[in-house]
Amino acid sequence: MTRHLGAFSDPRLPPRFWAKVCVGSIPAHRPDLGPCWEWTAYTDETHPYGRFWFNGAHVSAHRFAYKRLSKPIPPGLTIDHLCRFTRCVRPAHMEPVSMRVNTLRGISPVARNASKMICVNGHPLIGPNLRLRPDGNRRCRACKRTIDRASYPRRRDYLIAYNKSHREQGRETSRRYRERQRAILKTSAEKVAAW
Repeated sequence: MTRHLGAFSDPRLPPRFWAKVCVGSIPAHRPDLGPCWEWTAYTDETHPYGRFWFNGAHVSAHRFAYKRLSKPIPPGLTIDHLCRFTRCVRPAHMEPVSMRVNTLRGISPVARNASKMICVNGHPLIGPNLRLRPDGNRRCRACKRTIDRASYPRRRDYLIAYNKSHREQGRETSRRYRERQRAILKTSAEKVAAW
């Protein structure tokens, strides 16, 4: 059951804003937050966040409500919906956090992978078994070792063949270079003798 909050007339937000807000459901994972204030008007097509026309421009409805009803959003921080409902505009359901914290709190594949404590093969992703790559990704050293050992015979055969062909190519290049040098010396000697 939803009811419009149009009658809720907090003067810090225009009545036009409240006409677009309904009382929604209580988040199942955080019932302590209470019901969401669901934005029922325009939402951005690429991101499911409510948009509100204010002073000649579209603004994010949740950020607008947070700034007006709570406090300014510090620079470098973004709004995290604690209720995980992006159309919620209730400031009590929002918290300004860094983008990294916001991402890791979510349920995206990035957040799920970052919270893993064991790899897919059951090795612990802590201590000496954890390898942090320069790009920030985590790798299991035991799995990497297994993959390297399994692929070593193929790599070894490839490297031997590559080195052999490279050596042969180098020998051929050296032979042609020596022949050219001999030809240059021969023509130089003939020119000197003729002079």
